[in-house]
Amino acid sequence: RLLNQPELPRTLAHKLEVWFAASGSIGLEITESALIRDLEQTVEVLTELKRLGFALAIDDFGTGYSSLNYLREIPVDRLKIDQSYVQNIKSNRGDDVIIQAIIAMAKSLNLDVLAEGVETQDQLDFLRKQNCGEVQGFLFSKPITAPECEKLMREYALKKASEDVK
Repeated sequence: RLLNQPELPRTLAHKLEVWFAASGSIGLEITESALIRDLEQTVEVLTELKRLGFALAIDDFGTGYSSLNYLREIPVDRLKIDQSYVQNIKSNRGDDVIIQAIIAMAKSLNLDVLAEGVETQDQLDFLRKQNCGEVQGFLFSKPITAPECEKLMREYALKKASEDVK
């Protein structure tokens, strides 16, 4: 519903001022099905959000109405491959082909691509072979709270810093 509100970019820009945040540090994810409800209005709103510096991603790519025509018009940065394709990489021959096609298409459109729902090493290995730029899923971490995330990031930064010193 928010994509159909022309004041959304202005509202988010105001929130950034209140939060003292840079728009470039915030990514917005839009489901594929939400994009095509009112394509003309969506393009206007997303173009303005992009102009303000927000990173834009199409979430659950491949599960909506997949009219590839809108990819030329919408100023997005990333496609997020829906986990339903990743879950069936080994068991459904069609899903691995679809993932390969999405990655190739994203790269040809200069878009980043992220695969959701990676739970096994086999899935990760397949996605690496396809040069999938980013992955997320339970293989790396179960959902955690903000304080747990902060602690994990702090531990990682300390570990990385000690490795850099060596």
